[in-house]
Amino acid sequence: YAMTARHFSSRDDLVQKANGWLLREAGKRDMERLEKFLLANGPVIARTTLRYAIERFPETRRRDLLKKTRAT
Repeated sequence: YAMTARHFSSRDDLVQKANGWLLREAGKRDMERLEKFLLANGPVIARTTLRYAIERFPETRRRDLLKKTRAT
């Protein structure tokens, strides 16, 4: 998780996708931890990263996470 957090400010699309992929893979081991991490850091995570990270969540949970992590 710390490795991806270092790259949250990157505007490079490939870095954002790679971050999302890493988070999604980490979520395979502990989905609850991933959800907590996303909720805590959501506003600073690129939407591309977030969308990749939540691919394995149920549809309703994905929509809920997208709403809760929206930057204000």
